[in-house]
Amino acid sequence: MYQGKVEGALVDATVGLRIEERPGFRAVRGRVLAAKGEYEAALTDLEIAVATNEGDDDSRLARGRSYLNLGRSEEARADFEKLAERYPEEWSVIYALSDVRFRLLDFAGTIEALERLRKIDQSEAVVTRQLGYCHFAAGDNDRAIEALQQVLDSVPEESPWAAAVLHLAWLRAKRPGESPLAGVVERIEDPWGKAVCQMLLKQIGEDELVEEAHAEKDPRKQRGRLCEAYYYIGASRLLAGDRIAGRAMLSQAIETNSFSYTEYTLAKADLARKL
Repeated sequence: MYQGKVEGALVDATVGLRIEERPGFRAVRGRVLAAKGEYEAALTDLEIAVATNEGDDDSRLARGRSYLNLGRSEEARADFEKLAERYPEEWSVIYALSDVRFRLLDFAGTIEALERLRKIDQSEAVVTRQLGYCHFAAGDNDRAIEALQQVLDSVPEESPWAAAVLHLAWLRAKRPGESPLAGVVERIEDPWGKAVCQMLLKQIGEDELVEEAHAEKDPRKQRGRLCEAYYYIGASRLLAGDRIAGRAMLSQAIETNSFSYTEYTLAKADLARKL
């Protein structure tokens, strides 16, 4: 497993469990399955591994991430908070804690964790972007604009989602002049991200964006794209004053169950604030 030969590790752990029930085999198999994205199967092993050995922090981290990807955020939070107590300066642990707090709409807790990351951060742009999303979700448009503009200034070609949320924050804050998105949309390299931004600027229609989302063949990615499409369409309708249609689209974004997508949480936050 430590050499990165995950398929071999999976086979060995499975064969080992046929011979003898050992927490170590459960830990290896569970962590490999979690890394492969097979979260339900991973939890079967990881829950046994952690229950048997409370000090197995690698398995606890994998279990927390599995919970998070299955939408079981409260259980994930319990794991990440315990790990954060033990490893208060471990970047991956504190970032995971900020992520789960964000998904639970605990924005004050999210900001606290992200500010902790600033002291140990190895990728300032990541922290700044997440702060921007968090401020936006909490309704603090001015601070969201400040953070997301920093991200956009550094890597506009790679930041379609930061650009999209910055555009929404700019309009919500009723800033004068043209949205910053207009100046960067043509430089965005990701075709799907660019399409979302073009829809926000009304360069393509809502139906065209949804059709493009449906064109994605991978079912999980398709649900994620639909979550993004429905969210940005819903947010645009809300800004246009169509509250009923806007909230309906936000609900559709949540119904995709794309828990790991930022737009899923943004839709929950908007609905909770009764925009």
